[in-house]
Amino acid sequence: MKPVTVAIVCRDEGALLEDAVDSAYAQRPAPAEILVVDDGSLDPRTRELVAGYRWPRLRVVRLPRPHAAAARNRALHETATESVCIMSAAERLQPGFLAAAHAEIEDRPAAAGATAWFRTNGTFETEVRAPDAGPAAVLAGVLAEATLWRRAAVLAIGGFDEGLEEGDETADLRLRLAKAGHETRLARDLLIARRLGAGSAPAGHSAAFGARHADLSAFHAAEIAGLRAELLAALWSARPAPALPPGTDPAFELAEARRHIAGLEHALSHAHRRLADLGASWSWRVTAPLRAVHARLTRDRGPR
Repeated sequence: MKPVTVAIVCRDEGALLEDAVDSAYAQRPAPAEILVVDDGSLDPRTRELVAGYRWPRLRVVRLPRPHAAAARNRALHETATESVCIMSAAERLQPGFLAAAHAEIEDRPAAAGATAWFRTNGTFETEVRAPDAGPAAVLAGVLAEATLWRRAAVLAIGGFDEGLEEGDETADLRLRLAKAGHETRLARDLLIARRLGAGSAPAGHSAAFGARHADLSAFHAAEIAGLRAELLAALWSARPAPALPPGTDPAFELAEARRHIAGLEHALSHAHRRLADLGASWSWRVTAPLRAVHARLTRDRGPR
């Protein structure tokens, strides 16, 4: 297998990022590089986590302001390998994903990318098994975002469109590739996990996206309706997960615990600084005799 890069796009998802990074390290063969693209995160804990990465074969780049398509294009341009897997921080790759995706595109010149079946976890858990990765599946929203892309094919059509509304960029890229004669392949195995929050559902698309791909939507209307109905039925019947699932997602729980500990440590450090400042203050030194008398009287009286 040729060397590949894994690029993880993260925006204020520090609680999930380490899980995504760990899943990239677990790939066999290992990726040549892991690229974390901080998509203009404003959350202090996420920014702190990203700034603190000093791991082997891992590099961080940061966008000054959030822009989903620009973050993915940055991943394409920062990558030196022929293929790059671009995923979100809410996704986790199973250990065989890169090998399976690479096998799907390796001997197929028309294949511009490959993804896989995925399972959801978080608020509810289900499995999503699309029949293929063609235009109907793209428009129905039954494909995971994580995809191993051929960089040359994606760059040849201009990469992700930065003029579309956020959330349309990956689906639009897949459809433009299809119109250019390329295909997205699908590994028929559950090799991707995606965390879904409360109220998550198949995303709709903007009016601009709809107008651009109206021909495909009309041509595949029946297939799209059937696939969306199946997905909605799967989500409605999904097994609900507890709000704090003990043992269901250990990496997520560990990240949450680390965040909580970091918050407590910060508060403790702040309290120590305040106490030191108070101890050094003039008013604290002047009132020391009065506080000593008060403490002695209180001790002598004892509890009432």
